Amino acid sequence: RLRRTAGTALRFLSNLLRLRQAEQTAPAVLDERIERPIFITGLPRNVTTFQHRMMMMDSANRAPLV
Repeated sequence: RLRRTAGTALRFLSNLLRLRQAEQTAPAVLDERIERPIFITGLPRNVTTFQHRMMMMDSANRAPLV
């Protein structure tokens, strides 16, 4: 259980560092407005990952890097 928690913490910290690097590379991204966000929620193993990936395929949508 501790190994899984450590892995999750490492993944979150790595994502945070990637976001900080992206902000430094392209600071204008911080000025972009998010007009109508879409939230995908659901229980684990309930097609949410599939739906997230399908939405990422549409160039009109942007999704967080997870």
